[in-house]
Amino acid sequence: MEIEERKVGDVVVLDLRGKITLGEGDELLKDKVNSIVNQGHKKIVLNLAGVPYIDSAGLG
Repeated sequence: MEIEERKVGDVVVLDLRGKITLGEGDELLKDKVNSIVNQGHKKIVLNLAGVPYIDSAGLG
């Protein structure tokens, strides 16, 4: 999975590409979101347009 970060005003948008499954992107996404929150950002959008499949680990 790949994650590209961009800002639109005061919103951080994460453009995700690839599958988000157990062992394939779930920890990467979790770490990225935690990092953004720890930087003080409160508005985060996950753009899932490039994600063909997500399992329960990806949602958690």
